[in-house]
Amino acid sequence: MMLDAVLAIALLFVANFLVTWARTRLSGWPRRVVVAFSFAMLFPAFLLAVRALFF
Repeated sequence: MMLDAVLAIALLFVANFLVTWARTRLSGWPRRVVVAFSFAMLFPAFLLAVRALFF
């Protein structure tokens, strides 16, 4: 579905933005929390991309 692909791309964009923002602005444990959250966003993006390709 097209919406699944758009959502996957949006999640990847937000995850990339969060990692870039955290690396430039934050330090210590807040940086680790934001990076961990953005890393956790990659799994739903992957699932949505697979769903968009095959279903």
